[in-house]
Amino acid sequence: MSGFLNKLLPKNFQPNQNLIRDELSLAQLYPKSLSRLPKEVIIELFFRLEPPQITLLARTCRTYHQLSFQNDQFWKLLFSKTFYAPLPNPLLRGSHLEEYKYQHAINMNIKNRTHTEQMLHGHHKGIICLIPLDGMFATGSLDNTIRIWDSKDGKCLKKLIGHESAISCLAAHNEKIISGSFDGIIKIWDLKSEQCLFTITEITHAIRSILIVDGMILSSSIASDINAWDLNTGEHLFTLTGHTDAVAALTFAQGKVISSSYDKTIKAWDLGSRKCVMTLDGHQDAVETLTVFGKKLFSGSQDSTIKVWDLETGECLMTLTGHMKNAIISIQIFNGMILSSCEDFSLKIWDLETGQCITTLSENNRRIDSIAFVDGKLILGSANDPIIKIWNFDSQKILAEIADLFLSSRLEKFEGLHKFSKLPHFIKHQIYKEYSKILPPNKSLSLADLQKAFLKNDPSTFAKKALAIQNYLAKNTPRWLK
Repeated sequence: MSGFLNKLLPKNFQPNQNLIRDELSLAQLYPKSLSRLPKEVIIELFFRLEPPQITLLARTCRTYHQLSFQNDQFWKLLFSKTFYAPLPNPLLRGSHLEEYKYQHAINMNIKNRTHTEQMLHGHHKGIICLIPLDGMFATGSLDNTIRIWDSKDGKCLKKLIGHESAISCLAAHNEKIISGSFDGIIKIWDLKSEQCLFTITEITHAIRSILIVDGMILSSSIASDINAWDLNTGEHLFTLTGHTDAVAALTFAQGKVISSSYDKTIKAWDLGSRKCVMTLDGHQDAVETLTVFGKKLFSGSQDSTIKVWDLETGECLMTLTGHMKNAIISIQIFNGMILSSCEDFSLKIWDLETGQCITTLSENNRRIDSIAFVDGKLILGSANDPIIKIWNFDSQKILAEIADLFLSSRLEKFEGLHKFSKLPHFIKHQIYKEYSKILPPNKSLSLADLQKAFLKNDPSTFAKKALAIQNYLAKNTPRWLK
């Protein structure tokens, strides 16, 4: 299919081109004669275009329009291909198209490092761990407390008090929160009542990681063993032995428990036989963190590398290098991207498929110990800072902030203009159209001229630019593919 498609397309065809094109030039690039091809072939061609190009193309031909806007199955397939994940069920935004729009804009803003920032206060010492919950997230701190936060407004909803040492790890199961501490204690909490249901005190070493599997709590510590406990009673069930140094991280995949250790290895355990069935060697130092996505395992090490493993064969598929010579602390997978935080105070974004580094988000001298994505927001916790930082990549929030900047001091106006220039093209195009409606009726400008006028640092026009953004936001959901 690929060779056939390449013969059909013009030599100057660029799949990822983001240039602004008018309808005529795009029609020349993608001639109407191709519309007579089978539907499956046209859809395959669409997959090679960026969303703004599909928008313009759909206006040049009835066939293209029907296949792009009236075929929701196309957007379902495109979502899966772009973000390496099925669509949420039920759809949050009403259709595959709307969900694709939203997630595509989030990705573009991440890659362009465009976001709003929010800081949450409540803890008195640094944040060691955080986990997402349903519409909420939980944080564990060096101040010995656990806090539950609303992911929408950042309000602290609950505070769990009972540990006598720092919270080192958290897990969630149904309406329960399970917490591990540096003093070797595990507590099981009822999230609704905020009461501790029971405490496991049989461990003599600091807890490093907790995993919930099949009604059991699996815990690792600075010792080399992995212990299993009954989730409902706290009774000790069994111990997995095989590592020769502290076990730093636990995860579950392919019906196996996966553990990483300071002995530089990763092991897979069968819970039925309670034996190690696979050992992965390759890192040159302690393996601090693990994340599973599909049939792949992602490991981060003190050797400053991230390795991608095939869970079925144990083969190392890729090694990602780029962080400084410091330990990888946390890895998350989101929307077809790998996010990694490191002791070098940086957060890197990698392409899930190729392993190439897309961008680096620096936190200056602020170490990032825990990261999580919740509703388009990246939540950051640091062991040396009690403040929780939230970076919101939602375009609506970013635009609202830009409109406020346009109405503030001159210096902030320029800052808003710079932030606006990095927004996804399809969103900016709609703002340009709103801007054209505010301009005098006799001043007719092309899309390219509107772009130049809007991005010009002219103090006399910022109020109109803010109004254009406000009018766009008043329409609620962007209709860039309408």
